[in-house]
Amino acid sequence: MEEGSHPTVARVGLLLGPLACAALLLMGPIEGLHPVGQRTLAVTAWLAVWWFTEPIPSGLASLLPLAMFPALGIMGADAVARGYQRDPIFLFLGGFLVALAAEHCGLHRRMAQAVLRTFGTSPRKLLFGYLAAVSFISWWFSNTATTLLFLPSARAIADHAGAGTDASRRFGSAILLGTALASSIGGMASPIGTVPNTILVGQIGGIGFSEWMRVGIPVWLILIAVLWVVMTFVSVRIPKDLPIPAADAGEPSPLSRDEKRVAAVFLAMVSLWFFREGLDVGAFRMRGWGDALAEMGWLPKEAASMVKDGTVAVAAAVLLAVLPSQNGGKLLTRDHMKAAPWDVLVLLGSSFALADAFELPKNDPGSLSSWIAASLRGLTEQPLAVQLATMALVVTFFGEFASNIACAALLVPIGIAIAKSTAADPLVYGFTITLATSCSFMLPVGTPPNALVYATGRIPLRMMLLNGVIMDVVGALVVAGVVGWVRT
Repeated sequence: MEEGSHPTVARVGLLLGPLACAALLLMGPIEGLHPVGQRTLAVTAWLAVWWFTEPIPSGLASLLPLAMFPALGIMGADAVARGYQRDPIFLFLGGFLVALAAEHCGLHRRMAQAVLRTFGTSPRKLLFGYLAAVSFISWWFSNTATTLLFLPSARAIADHAGAGTDASRRFGSAILLGTALASSIGGMASPIGTVPNTILVGQIGGIGFSEWMRVGIPVWLILIAVLWVVMTFVSVRIPKDLPIPAADAGEPSPLSRDEKRVAAVFLAMVSLWFFREGLDVGAFRMRGWGDALAEMGWLPKEAASMVKDGTVAVAAAVLLAVLPSQNGGKLLTRDHMKAAPWDVLVLLGSSFALADAFELPKNDPGSLSSWIAASLRGLTEQPLAVQLATMALVVTFFGEFASNIACAALLVPIGIAIAKSTAADPLVYGFTITLATSCSFMLPVGTPPNALVYATGRIPLRMMLLNGVIMDVVGALVVAGVVGWVRT
């Protein structure tokens, strides 16, 4: 639910946020919670209410820690501001700018058409190929941007599939609904696929692309296969035969000069992400390029540990701003910079500032993170499989009514705190919560992609609910199962 709340909800939230903060500040001491932790809880409650009810834009609401933490003696202004300058924020910014350049030159459309062309016009094969194409491109683009990219072609396929029969209408609905759900599923595969992924990367440093994808790719593969099966045989029921026009008529045109340059920069960026750190391939270990260049004397020795994924993303964006376009100007322009999602970047920063405040006072059992972990200790006494499945299911259905970004910003630090209190791997809980925020497949208000495709008027709500409730439950359990299998 990221498009803005109902006006009545927003008006109530505008007052409820500061009232919740004031109530927590003025009440007596909370047992086991340090005064700094209690003040942090008060600001978090205010921010949570405003994120979920959106009386003001979420990006502006996310500036609250900059004002409230110093005023309440929680953190100094400089310390709070450092949370808004973390490397994952610039990883997201750089990746988004490169995606804008790819979109501007038409490279993204060519990538989509190439995959669609591969699968022909058999309805079941085309649906599978379409879901694969959408979800793969969503590794690198946001789920909303991917949905907007594919929506015109999805509508065209829906318009021309068959001659208005019931089967053709159902196939059209499957293509449209699949656009939204595959976009969300694809975003789980890479650390830049969704904003919640970036939040986890910022909370726990050192998560490289290879480490993320050991979890993300199995989740992606399983859920795309499950989505195809559910749509084909349960919720939509796709027939074996249906006259559908080719996804793209004729031979593709040659790549333009702009497309070649953007593709080269894009592939270089992805390669540098993958191979920045060493990779273990059986008994063979491949050194990361940072260490290799440092040993060759091409980089200072310190640079190998200082360079992060955000460094690579920003360097790629700067290179595109230098390279000329065939139409004059540059491949990345001032207009692209204006189109960057600054509100999302600020929201990311607020999540990091909150996480820092959750740990204050340092090494104190009365910090907010330790207090929350102690409050939830009953869950941690259950078998790990029960813990992860419970977390994933709660987060998934909670995300049907609240922004997945806000869910991750609030719940990921709590999951990490629980892990620390039980000496568990923080990534076990972190991955579970983060990926579960992307499993809201049931309601039109669950995610912007859901809302976009439902707004076409071609998806019956009953179909969306039936398909979504199955995918919500399966998605949560798959996330819990894969994380538990890979990380333990």
